[in-house]
Amino acid sequence: MGLTGVFHLFAGDQGPQQQSSVSCGAACLTVARMMIDPALTTWITQGRRGPGLDVDGRSPNERFAEQERAVLSRTNALRPRGLGWQVPWPIALGTPPWGALAELEHGAAAPGTSYEIGMLRGLSGATLRRGVEHVMHRVQPGAPALLYVGNATLPRHVLLLYVNEQHPEPALYDPDDGGARAVPLVALERGTFSAGGWNTPWLVVYPKAQRRVGRAADLPSWWPQSVLSGLPAGALAREDAA
Repeated sequence: MGLTGVFHLFAGDQGPQQQSSVSCGAACLTVARMMIDPALTTWITQGRRGPGLDVDGRSPNERFAEQERAVLSRTNALRPRGLGWQVPWPIALGTPPWGALAELEHGAAAPGTSYEIGMLRGLSGATLRRGVEHVMHRVQPGAPALLYVGNATLPRHVLLLYVNEQHPEPALYDPDDGGARAVPLVALERGTFSAGGWNTPWLVVYPKAQRRVGRAADLPSWWPQSVLSGLPAGALAREDAA
């Protein structure tokens, strides 16, 4: 906790652990909201809802678990969304990226922050590193990203990529062990990356740029494209030649 009362988590710190086997995404979204919501942080860490109110006598882990369940009830439900409906998803399968996007745009990130889904699957080596760096450039205090990782077949785990106001370098929170660390760009490039036992980056839910170059106008924000699709034409060729 800092002077503002919001939650701060720096590389090397120990944060909350996910409280169920399927709540990695919900844990990331809860930590993201704690970073901008002093009231939620105070309730989870101290059990206080406000002046004059009874203190919640449960443990911080129990309160964190309650918030995880509340997040999952929103991200996985059939809910109105824009002009349509959010597609429901079984809670037993974790947090769907479209539900995470909606949660970020409606409280887990700074007001007015818009999100999109980008694909990392199929990228490797230096190209994967550039894709992650592209995402890191979008991440700001109050505007984190969710990184979905898994095996060669499916995404299975969610990580939080974020920036603290007091520290400009992005960090990575892993709800499996609650640890925060520097973004392992070298490991990603070399193919030695692992988090929660999973080593294949699949996709990201990340802040939109002010102007997205190269995106088809008729695609909704939740329709995944490669994170590199918005780079100016020839940018990758120039980098490869460098």
